[in-house]
Amino acid sequence: MSTSRRIAFIDDDKDLGELVACALGEQGFQVDVYHDAFHALENLQHGWPDLILCDIMMPQMDGFEFVEIFRRRFQAAAHTPVVLVSARENASEALKSKVVGADDFISKPINFKVLAATVLSRIAQCSRISQGAMISRIFQSENSRTRETRDIYRDLCDAIDMSELKLYYQPKIDAAGVVCGAEALARWTKNDGSIVPPNVFIPIAEQFDLIIPLTDSLLHRFTQDFERWHRDGRQVDFEVSLNLSASHLSEDVFSASFESVPVHVARNLSFEVTESSLFKNLDRAIAVIKSAEDYGVKFYIDDFGQGYSSLAHLRDLPVTGVKVDKSFVDEWADDRTGRKLLSNIVSLGGIFDIDVVAEGVEHPEQRDVLIDMGCDELQGFLFSPPVPPNMFAKSFLC
Repeated sequence: MSTSRRIAFIDDDKDLGELVACALGEQGFQVDVYHDAFHALENLQHGWPDLILCDIMMPQMDGFEFVEIFRRRFQAAAHTPVVLVSARENASEALKSKVVGADDFISKPINFKVLAATVLSRIAQCSRISQGAMISRIFQSENSRTRETRDIYRDLCDAIDMSELKLYYQPKIDAAGVVCGAEALARWTKNDGSIVPPNVFIPIAEQFDLIIPLTDSLLHRFTQDFERWHRDGRQVDFEVSLNLSASHLSEDVFSASFESVPVHVARNLSFEVTESSLFKNLDRAIAVIKSAEDYGVKFYIDDFGQGYSSLAHLRDLPVTGVKVDKSFVDEWADDRTGRKLLSNIVSLGGIFDIDVVAEGVEHPEQRDVLIDMGCDELQGFLFSPPVPPNMFAKSFLC
């Protein structure tokens, strides 16, 4: 049995908690003991155990209430088995356990052989379900690929291996009209000269688990471009941002990718993460962003405003800035509400002391209004489209 298996045991009887921890510890489990359900709920949100054992009869919040709240609040933990424990062995309690969302029921006094067997069987069942779901997803994804998608997928694998993907750079401009940063954007021109748009190949990379090697190849490409600029005597005295997917928002994955970037290059690198990616696992994202601070790396929330969910958490997110979703910039002239929302987002930047970048700026009128609102940086075709690294260096680097 792997010691990585974690059990949460919730019971107001402290002596029983010690006995259960000892008995399951002998089976190779790590047991976290909680003496009330409120404390358990507060701690479980930071990471799901492999199984939860919970007493029914407890003061303040009983086991039935705990299961209902746990199932409702933490839908991402739907796979976690919950076993209720009760000194009152009767059919009605066993039935109610099932109704509220528990997976099993055992009675007190606890027979530790029965307890161990119940825990082992429930975890094994959960593992089989997870494996079956994974196989089903693989099967469905394989069958969902059209011929065109299969061809792009195959060619994209080769393109990543052969470093065929390149970066184009679009400048960011401050209120004084000075270049203050840039965004690095992936571009793919195949060997036959045909161009595959990012809105075609990036969703395929995300769908079929190529996004991490793709991003790693782009980090390598940025390093090459950066060092070439320096060899040519060009100075980069601002940040260049690269888009990061939700898959990279794990400390192990991010660290493995980022370790390949030389320190002198990393100082000029920042990352943009979409609002939706951040909130798929907020705690994990915050941990990655905080760990990146050790390298001096900055993070921006991309497409800010699409979901509005980040407003409630903006104070707690250790980000340097937000990029206003292009739709707000497009619609401000014709939509009074959209203009107010845009103004409010810019104001939030001042409240939380973070930068606000507006992308998709295409007209002088948009530029003027955004500057009047107090927007820190602007990006869009009004200033420059994304351009190859040699053209970017000639136009925007000293």
